Amino acid sequence: MLRLSAWSNAWIEYRLACRGGRPSIRLKPATPDRHVHGFGSYEPVSWPLRRFYAVYGDQGRFVFQAGRKHWDLTDGPIEVRFHGIGGGTKSEVSLRRGPDLLHNARLSHPGRGIWPRIDPTYDFIDAETDHFFLMLRNKLHDDEWRQRIVDMARKAER
Repeated sequence: MLRLSAWSNAWIEYRLACRGGRPSIRLKPATPDRHVHGFGSYEPVSWPLRRFYAVYGDQGRFVFQAGRKHWDLTDGPIEVRFHGIGGGTKSEVSLRRGPDLLHNARLSHPGRGIWPRIDPTYDFIDAETDHFFLMLRNKLHDDEWRQRIVDMARKAER
């Protein structure tokens, strides 16, 4: 069983029976010392449809999951391109390993464009919390960050 912390929601976690599996949603247990395998987020691919995305460690490997598809990204250079379009109401994301395109999607999130306009304290930390892929764009290329996820998952597997 893989336990994933929900990105941008401190109250829930996702559980996967296996790599590439369909997640179940649970309230996060009250015990703070429990380790997780990684992070997951449902992202709106076409309103009202949402796709589950996750990054996690499993059996010593670093995995990226989109829907039921998953890729082992432990080794090699990884590039995530993520940019907003339509005034922040949509975004495009692509994931590459070297020249190979592994995944690309256009996300539709009309509500996310509102907060930066009405909240004067909205900053990059808020944006990274709102956008799972913005966080991935900034972290996924970092081998040390990927290794920390794998190490965190090893603690969860004990």
